Amino acid sequence: MDKQKSNSGLPDFVENFPMGNVNTPPWLPTKPKELSKAFTEETFVNFSEWQDVEPPEREWLIGGLIPMGAVSALFGQAGIGKSYLCQQMITALAMGFNSFGEVPEGKRYRVLAMFCEDDRNELIRRQKRICKSYRIGMRDLEGYLYTHTFTETDSYLFKTTRDGVTTTAAFNRLLETIAQVKPQLLLLDNIGKILAGSKLQEEAIGELITRLTRLCKDMAILLIGHTGKPNEDGKTTEYYGSVAFNNHVRFRSFLERLEDGYVKLSAMKNNYGDTTYTLNAKFDGSIFEVVSDDVLKREKAALKDLSIDAGKVAILEFIKSQTMLNIFYSESTKSTKNIVKAMIASDDYAIHKGIDKRFLDTAVIRLIAENKIKSEVVGKDASRNKLIGLVVNHG
Repeated sequence: MDKQKSNSGLPDFVENFPMGNVNTPPWLPTKPKELSKAFTEETFVNFSEWQDVEPPEREWLIGGLIPMGAVSALFGQAGIGKSYLCQQMITALAMGFNSFGEVPEGKRYRVLAMFCEDDRNELIRRQKRICKSYRIGMRDLEGYLYTHTFTETDSYLFKTTRDGVTTTAAFNRLLETIAQVKPQLLLLDNIGKILAGSKLQEEAIGELITRLTRLCKDMAILLIGHTGKPNEDGKTTEYYGSVAFNNHVRFRSFLERLEDGYVKLSAMKNNYGDTTYTLNAKFDGSIFEVVSDDVLKREKAALKDLSIDAGKVAILEFIKSQTMLNIFYSESTKSTKNIVKAMIASDDYAIHKGIDKRFLDTAVIRLIAENKIKSEVVGKDASRNKLIGLVVNHG
């Protein structure tokens, strides 16, 4: 015998299931408008439709650095030049220049930039210098570069709470601006100024990135973040806050300080490919001048040779001046009278000339090899033991 159905269309045994005063089973929506979009046509990926059709290739704003349709992050130590570098980068994108990597030839991108730490005048000064170096006018950026400063107004787009993440009035304004500008890149500088509250809640950070990702249908988003304080060697972690941001963004790059004024931008995480992207640059007072690895190696080698040559001159001068005072030093790095240690310890810049210790150490070795200085007996101590010291070889 068929089970009877009620007027609701549900089997009688379902409708009469004991649920207290609740008239509708808890797994059914009370109103059609409360239906979730989950597991509907909006979320279903129908592979059969693509049987004979190739999907579009992934688009990159900058090849290997900023993927379209995703949230990326660029982290680096405070004061290293992230904001300036990004302002130069978005200028290049707005003009269709490939200064930072592969950009489709002749394609210009609309960029919406939110700077939270640099005021209007600072942004203008930087832009003037960048435009002059690129040999373009400020008006050439019109219609492509939309820059906003938030040093004098509330910049928080999100706030973390016990229940997750909530959006702010500034976020609603951002949505309106995106609808007007239709940018292909949204730059948010920086995370600390757009997210109020804890930066360590894994679930909250995940929700924030998810909300931003939903804006990425026709654009990319680049988040800028400060890493921790550097250690004694000047190195810093490559992460911002907890690893939550690294876990949830699809692409992450790291800007680190190298020697001799250079910085290096490297891909550290790439969900869409390899992490081979690297870029070396040095700030010349107007822009970051990008140099290849080969050029960087050659410049470092040349600078090293110059520093060693300068070290040789400084050492010869120091030995001559100390010999006149009957003071002598040793080339041994284990000696308490090591010449390089004595020079570095001096408060007189004229003695060490600001030359790095490792270059001075190399300079001593080369001077000895070139027979320009030598160790010889320079006297005796109170116990009549021979004293050995470095002297200039006049032979």
